[in-house]
Amino acid sequence: MSLRFFADHCVSNFVIQSLRDSGCEVLRLKDHLPIESVDAVVTAKAQDLDSILLSLMEVLLTSSCILRRIIKGSSLYK
Repeated sequence: MSLRFFADHCVSNFVIQSLRDSGCEVLRLKDHLPIESVDAVVTAKAQDLDSILLSLMEVLLTSSCILRRIIKGSSLYK
């Protein structure tokens, strides 16, 4: 089972490529919604796409170790 992420416009290409290199699917906000979409619309779209929302919100930055543990604990980690 691979993880699917929905990356907003603030997530760097490096992060997106690193996730893809780990076997994850990464969808970009700009391919599905206007970049200026409000948070509620972005969150709803991530749910519609059955994906984990990636953003540069402070909460996500402080929990990056959790993301590393999820990837490391999955069969995708090499």
